Amino acid sequence: MGGMICGMPMKPRVTGSAALVIALVGVVAAGCSAQSTASSTTSRSSTSTSASTSTSTTGSTTTTTTVPPTTTPPPVTVPATTTTMAVAPCTPKQLSVSGLPVQQQAGTVIFPIVFVNSGTAVCGLQGYPGVSAVVANGVQLGAAAGRGGRPPGPLVSLGPGQTTQALVTFVSPGTNCAHPTQALGLRIYPPNQTAALFLSTGAVSLCPAPAANDLLVYPIGIGSGQ
Repeated sequence: MGGMICGMPMKPRVTGSAALVIALVGVVAAGCSAQSTASSTTSRSSTSTSASTSTSTTGSTTTTTTVPPTTTPPPVTVPATTTTMAVAPCTPKQLSVSGLPVQQQAGTVIFPIVFVNSGTAVCGLQGYPGVSAVVANGVQLGAAAGRGGRPPGPLVSLGPGQTTQALVTFVSPGTNCAHPTQALGLRIYPPNQTAALFLSTGAVSLCPAPAANDLLVYPIGIGSGQ
């Protein structure tokens, strides 16, 4: 009996039992079928693996596209703009001075001096004026006024006709000496100026000894108690 086993020709055998032969043929055929199935599965697996590898390889292939970096422009430096209102210092030619009534406080005379912008342009005053008492012929009486110990205040801007004050203080006459001398007026230097104004007044009387007078002046716009 001839046939094929697993695709190979099988020589006919003569056995004692046809049934045994048929059974063996069935087993062999089942084995061939399993082997064929396994081979087919292996083939499919291989094909699948090949396709996967190809796909993976294809998928892992990276196309690099160079994108130029974003260029950030350098910061632009803009010069700071400073707005400053320039106010020229008041000069003696632009000013006139006058005095207000004196006040007495705890043995001290307080004499307010008023500065008036008598010019036609805005000007400024800041800091301490220079003050000294004078007698006949402009002779200075005692020492020039010391500074009252206050820091200079802010710039005082004066328009035409506007005013500001500075205080002058001294010891009440007769407190430190029996015979104080009455001044004819005050010589007043505006802050940062070398030319003086003269304020005629009989309100100032000082002792001959300079140390006894304690003549003091305070900054423009600042009171003695501030």
